[in-house]
Amino acid sequence: MAQFPLMKGRKTSKDSRYLDALPVNMIPIPSQAPNASGYLRSFKGINHLYDCDGVSMSANYNDLTNNEYRILGSKLYRDGQEVAQLDNPVIGNMCHSRYSQAFVDDGKVKYFRDGQVTELKNWAEGENYTSSPATNYDLTGVIDVDRHQGRYVWINKQRFGCTALAIGSTGDQSVSPEQRPDYIAPLYSPESDPDNNKAIRSCFGKYVAVFARHTTEYFVLTGDANNLYSAQKNMECQCGVVATGAVCVFGGAFAAIGSGKRESLAIVLITPSKYQKISTATVDKVLAKYKESELKNALCESITMDNHQLLFVHLPNETLVYDGSQNIWFTLKSSIVGDGPYTGRHIIYNHEEGLTIGDSQTGRVGLLTDAVASQYDSEVEHLLYTPFVKVNAGRGKVPLYDLSLDSIKGYSARTQRLWLSVTLDGRVYGNELLIDYNELFEYTNKVLLSNLGSVEDMIGFKLRWVTKDNVSISGFNVRVGHGG
Repeated sequence: MAQFPLMKGRKTSKDSRYLDALPVNMIPIPSQAPNASGYLRSFKGINHLYDCDGVSMSANYNDLTNNEYRILGSKLYRDGQEVAQLDNPVIGNMCHSRYSQAFVDDGKVKYFRDGQVTELKNWAEGENYTSSPATNYDLTGVIDVDRHQGRYVWINKQRFGCTALAIGSTGDQSVSPEQRPDYIAPLYSPESDPDNNKAIRSCFGKYVAVFARHTTEYFVLTGDANNLYSAQKNMECQCGVVATGAVCVFGGAFAAIGSGKRESLAIVLITPSKYQKISTATVDKVLAKYKESELKNALCESITMDNHQLLFVHLPNETLVYDGSQNIWFTLKSSIVGDGPYTGRHIIYNHEEGLTIGDSQTGRVGLLTDAVASQYDSEVEHLLYTPFVKVNAGRGKVPLYDLSLDSIKGYSARTQRLWLSVTLDGRVYGNELLIDYNELFEYTNKVLLSNLGSVEDMIGFKLRWVTKDNVSISGFNVRVGHGG
């Protein structure tokens, strides 16, 4: 009996490469299953929560006030209700203090505070103290913002800046310090490499990480009012990121689409003074299809769910997912015709609702759920590929019998169908064979084909489902016979 592993299939490419054939819309589960040490199951489906103004630009859950904030299209939403009209929001970070939500809109740091949107402005005369002069710092061209130890920090292409302490006092008590730059020393220049800034993130409780295209610099508060932040040269990393949204916290590191100088793009983990690549040759081939200018809206985000530490890499035409708990890649998609990206993005954990998710193509917000595999009540295509298995031992054509697989059955609300096809070279798959195998309350049915024909050398299989219901599969095997 030949066992066909399903966790990691295999393909060949037209440029003579062997590549991983990643599972599509199915997540590997490291749990004992019939005839296997693990199985694959449908990724969480999406149920509709509410409609909105447009596509998802950013999201943040304020755990101090227990409110979910999302920028959807050109509007800001709080718990599904529109609360503000914005000018020109971008894909990027959203963060909060006890008093406000901060985000980038029209090249400026803006805040939602006390029911209205305001922006980061210079101090007016007398605003800081009774006789204090006005400031004239450049606060334009902002591309990213985050929260760091009582301040907001932001970047434009050349510099990073910080606000005054939120708990500070001013001469005008109507002015919030977090809506003004630090009065004495707000601006700093990352200068280890003359490339433009791409993103800024608070990290490890005490540092600020500034990501350029080929370097990552770390800054720490000094306690000196005349020089608030100091670069930590011993922590500098010779790897940067490709876009503002293309970096996120992942475990104890930053996961990003990026590279060092004279290196091609990869998915990397960036930590102080070092980085490591986690993308495989197959993932690198996907990245290599894009010019860097085409990745300006690429997005990395992470979430831990069901004991899986997941990194989502949203590219223009693909969505790749890395399970850090198992060191496994798989892909997600929303279309059932051809290949395409997963339209869901900006997953956040809402303390009251669960895992909510925006959309990159349609104005809607959904809820991730294990109850279905469908996305907004639309069918989803699942794909699995097996590796090549050599079945010929030099005895001529070898017949194959009794193809079977194990699945959790009897819970589908409608008949589930499996389309099965084979390949002898890893590139071209033959006609699909349709198998009905799962109906409601039908717990004992087993997928079984008694005679598959003969093979001269190697064979591989593709398994495909189009369904709204969950699919699980393990123990895919074929009995190998022998001719005369």
